[in-house]
Amino acid sequence: MFCIRTLALILGTLLLIDSSVSAATNIWAPGFPTVKAGVIKVKGTATADAGFTLGSKGTAIAWPAGRKGGVVTSFSITVDPKTGQWSGDLTGLKADTSFVIVVQVTQTKGATTQTIATPPRSREVEDDDRD
Repeated sequence: MFCIRTLALILGTLLLIDSSVSAATNIWAPGFPTVKAGVIKVKGTATADAGFTLGSKGTAIAWPAGRKGGVVTSFSITVDPKTGQWSGDLTGLKADTSFVIVVQVTQTKGATTQTIATPPRSREVEDDDRD
């Protein structure tokens, strides 16, 4: 009985410790990416791990969706290191092609630099009938 209580106490302590540790995140703003006049707009927010600092630049990577894939194109985006908010415009991509997009932001602590990526999002083919 003592062994079960001890294990339960240890497990409970580990769960409390684990839940208080922050984890780096990088999420899309609701409704993004969007397309306006042939420009794909990306927007979201990154959060660094405890003790890490976000960089002021990030990278949006886009490639044609589907099994055939295609050329991967990179774009520079702006990151506010204090708030973690990032945004950018992706230009020069084919209007009649669907793209998959991932945005990467870096976090640094001393000599350690890590990349925090969003989940992939698709930008579908632009509809000419929309305003």
